[in-house]
Amino acid sequence: MWTQRPQFEAIVGIQKLKDAKSEADEDRKGLKQAQIQLQRNPTSAAHQQIEAQEYAKFRQTSYLAEIYLQQRSKATWIKLGDDRTRYFYSVIRHRKLKQATTQLKDSTGNWQTDAEVIAGLFINYYEQLLGRRAHTRVPALKSILRNGHVLTIEKHITLVRPFAEKEVKGAIFQIDGNKSPGPDGYGSGFYKAAWKIVGWDVTATVIEFFQNGHFLKQLNSTVIALIPKVEAPEEASQYRPISCCNVLYKCISKLICNRLKVVVNQLVADNQSAFVQERSMLHNVLICHDILRHYNRKISPR
Repeated sequence: MWTQRPQFEAIVGIQKLKDAKSEADEDRKGLKQAQIQLQRNPTSAAHQQIEAQEYAKFRQTSYLAEIYLQQRSKATWIKLGDDRTRYFYSVIRHRKLKQATTQLKDSTGNWQTDAEVIAGLFINYYEQLLGRRAHTRVPALKSILRNGHVLTIEKHITLVRPFAEKEVKGAIFQIDGNKSPGPDGYGSGFYKAAWKIVGWDVTATVIEFFQNGHFLKQLNSTVIALIPKVEAPEEASQYRPISCCNVLYKCISKLICNRLKVVVNQLVADNQSAFVQERSMLHNVLICHDILRHYNRKISPR
């Protein structure tokens, strides 16, 4: 949203940007006052110029506010520029009401409405589901690993070679700009637009992580959002947790995935289509469905 501003590069990192909605409201009031003055004196060239300037200013800020509301509402299928702010507000309110958890059943089937009790129910559920942090790790048996597909020495070298600045920039620009931001509040669109300013720092941070394995705790933090699986969830098991990570964390994951894409088809069997690029688990289901559908037909080969 802020990347659309003409003065974006000049003020990024220097001052906190104003809220788009409040700025659009202020410009709306300024335009209204200018139009009132122009109606009182329609022949005044000065008032006409002021009204034209206020209109141009309000048009820009209202467009930015609309982009912001579109990102908040996730209604990316609607075209901007048609003054859909009322619709976006209604979608945002509906999302908040739908995702809000005001009551939840405990293990005994009783409804709990206290916020702290509800949070405890979620924590207990996922601790039982995922387990607690282990202090020891079970090593993998190399004899079992050698029974499967093994990469060549050339592929090993390809995987462990140092990352270049070009790869870091490419990973950042591969991230969708409309994805939900992490705890820092910045999406990938910000880094793309301000790459001339923050690109060197981002690249140095990512490359340093691959060199020493250390990552700043604040950058490694995530926001966990609980998405309902059903229309009216009643228990903790009816929610699906997702993690909203910072862009630098996503960049590191994207770099690792890009490296693994080169060799994963040599390690994973063809029937494991979920791990193969440009394929999905649904493909196997569709193949089986087509085989069963044509099985009893005499004109189709078996």
